[in-house]
Amino acid sequence: MNISRRFTLLLLAIFFVSHVQAQKTKYVVIIMLDGARYTETFGDSTHTYIPTMWNVLKPQGTIYTSYYNNGKTETNPGHASILSGTWQYIANDGSERSHSPTIFEYFRKQKNVPSTDCWVALGKDKLNVLTNSTHADYGAQYAASYKISTDPANDILTYDNVRFVLTNHRSRITIANFAKIDIEGHAASWETYLEAIKRADSLVTSLWNSIQSDADLKNKTTLIVTNDHGRHTTDFSGHGDGCDGCRHVMLMILGPDTPKGKIDSTLSSQIDIAPTIGKMMRFSPFLAEGNVIESAIEAAANVPIILKNSPTTKISGTYSLQWSTGYTKDSLTTIVEYSKDAGISWNQLLNTTAKDSVYQWNTLNVNDGTRYRLRISVYGDTTYGITQSAQNFTIDNPANGAPDIELLSPNRNIIVSGKMNIVWNAADAEGDNLSLTMNGSTDNGLSWYTIASNLPNTGSYEWETNPVANSKSFRIKIICSDGQASSEVVSPMFEVENIRLKVPSLKQSAGSGNGIVTVNIVNPSQMNGNSYTIEFLDSAYGLKRYNVINVTKNITVLKNILFATDGSEGPLFDGMRLSIIDYPEPLHNKDSTKWIKGNSTLFSKVNLPELVFPEGNIIATPEAADYEIRISNTIIDTSKEYFGASATPLYFTVFNTTLNKKTPIVLTELLTDGKFSFGDDLYFFRKDSSNKDVLSWELFVDGDVNSINPQQGDIFKVATIKPMTGKDIFAFTAVPTLVNVTDIIPQKFGLSQNYPNPFNPATNIRVSIPVSCFVKVKVFDLLGREVSTIVNELISPGEYQFEFNAKPFASGIYFYRIMATSLIGNRELFTQSKKMIYIK
Repeated sequence: MNISRRFTLLLLAIFFVSHVQAQKTKYVVIIMLDGARYTETFGDSTHTYIPTMWNVLKPQGTIYTSYYNNGKTETNPGHASILSGTWQYIANDGSERSHSPTIFEYFRKQKNVPSTDCWVALGKDKLNVLTNSTHADYGAQYAASYKISTDPANDILTYDNVRFVLTNHRSRITIANFAKIDIEGHAASWETYLEAIKRADSLVTSLWNSIQSDADLKNKTTLIVTNDHGRHTTDFSGHGDGCDGCRHVMLMILGPDTPKGKIDSTLSSQIDIAPTIGKMMRFSPFLAEGNVIESAIEAAANVPIILKNSPTTKISGTYSLQWSTGYTKDSLTTIVEYSKDAGISWNQLLNTTAKDSVYQWNTLNVNDGTRYRLRISVYGDTTYGITQSAQNFTIDNPANGAPDIELLSPNRNIIVSGKMNIVWNAADAEGDNLSLTMNGSTDNGLSWYTIASNLPNTGSYEWETNPVANSKSFRIKIICSDGQASSEVVSPMFEVENIRLKVPSLKQSAGSGNGIVTVNIVNPSQMNGNSYTIEFLDSAYGLKRYNVINVTKNITVLKNILFATDGSEGPLFDGMRLSIIDYPEPLHNKDSTKWIKGNSTLFSKVNLPELVFPEGNIIATPEAADYEIRISNTIIDTSKEYFGASATPLYFTVFNTTLNKKTPIVLTELLTDGKFSFGDDLYFFRKDSSNKDVLSWELFVDGDVNSINPQQGDIFKVATIKPMTGKDIFAFTAVPTLVNVTDIIPQKFGLSQNYPNPFNPATNIRVSIPVSCFVKVKVFDLLGREVSTIVNELISPGEYQFEFNAKPFASGIYFYRIMATSLIGNRELFTQSKKMIYIK
């Protein structure tokens, strides 16, 4: 064989091997498990509610355990952020579309395909806005098709829609919303919420199996299973804030390009999905701000691209960028992009179907900077190639430009305590001297305070976090100036959680709010023994505020303080800070709604109704109150005639025990006898600000014809979880938290059984600490989910007793666990768990 022929065959062999490695994905299906919380999916160590996804699908793909919604944790914003690759803070009611193009629009415009190649399969009809954005260069002309279920709560119908568009239209990109989970979550029905997750688990597995049984789809389809948002950490019935329960969501990817049986703990977010799909499907969502999840794409590029003159130092004006593309039989789309932050985010310079190899880049159109990079990508039907400049370069245009700064730490979703290093790097294209100031924010950037100033261009700062407020939404900002122009960088949101002593004497002296209030001691030496009261204030627009009064000195130490409801600490006063967990609106307390007197086997379903009338709908608003339905054997009340209902003589009355007065009701009956019986529907009313009756809770009496009916004197209690209001007052004395019950130093660690046990609602726990150490005592529910941190403190040797109050939680079995670690080296010294039973 001659040398030239041998070389030709070698090239063909190399191309053939590379070609096999190209992306194989031809179809992508995104399944959104609407509002499933991580603690009931991947975060549940038993995986009770997703058994087939965990045991059958996980070995066939990759799951991501550090995947987050870092935008608005609601349905429409979450879906739109995933599809656009940028955080979309749009309305959640279906009245607003994404402002950035969706992957449907990118795909249709770049591939020149019809709308039937892209589909939105709806559970919630408000999601029809996902078909296209309002972007001027895209929009309705590149919209996806959509198919709506007749019943948004029926995930089986949504599943059928997905099967239909895959089978009949061979949809290239599909997103589907399984809405039942979120609907049941908002209904505060724990059992049906879990059942909805189980049903979705079964449907996802069935969908994957059907894909594998279709010859056209098998080995060509990537399935992405994820969430738009989670649910509150402390209350599964809602979502929408920045708590970990709302932000930490699930992600599973299965397909021909994704590794099998892997668990990836690398931090990623919802806006990374669009760029990842773009790389899989060989199109460019170039306005997306997310990053490609590289671990989801195992295949390698098969088109070699060589940068002939990659910039290495400093450029200005027009730069002639040149490259070459290896042999391919496909028609290629060529995309040239630049990054001004060393490859974290990219901006498009060129998108063309021509096989260009030269581009004249006018750098006057971009800002000065010291961390620029270039990237070139080519996409074909079966081919893919990418390359980028090997190192950062500087752009220094004639006019003075702002300095360039990057913040290397802290990172997103970390928890910080004690001392931590903040690391940054700042430079100026002109080489000017720089002035740097570091600021901190405890409220996600709403307000800032100075941490340090006169910092060097590059370096680190050891930040002592103990004096600052513990916060779920902390950010760091560095402002950099060259004397004429300035720039700034803001860190991702992270958590500050320092060990605090707690004041033990806090008691609720007035009001019925169920928020969890703690007084954390930042500086024990300032404990003065004075008495204080905390007064909550009624405020407009859902904002929450409080005053703190030093009763001993008769002075107000904090006034009109706006507080976060997620447990973040408030301002410092007399060495203390308040931590408050509160609820946005009244919620039905299912666990405490029950017969408190009598033997009836009837039970209830309580929710907030929406009544439909020709002249318009009436939507109920919750009342923060508890009620008693008091049964009689004679007529003692009459229902109201609202909404055309007839007045009915009643053998029971509904009494508002919070306001100490009767509650007007409308009654619809299965048996028209005026008695509290199976099939009755009670509509409660409350007074609004103008003293008019408005619709509140609905109670449906459930059971069956064989249920035991109530008798004279029986009482059924309807309970709610109540937010803090202006009627709530707490009192405490400024003394440290744990009570040292003996001066004898124990010889070993110990955790005693709580007493009393069972308990309602409070119990005492005793611990033995033989050496000074850090001690945590936490409470977990039966599924292993953390529900409370009782102790998180530095403790001296001694025997200690503290109280756990379970009032906000449901009845059931709980576990409490002590974890003691050394002062140096964080070495584990002792850990033990015990079971306790809470019975209301």
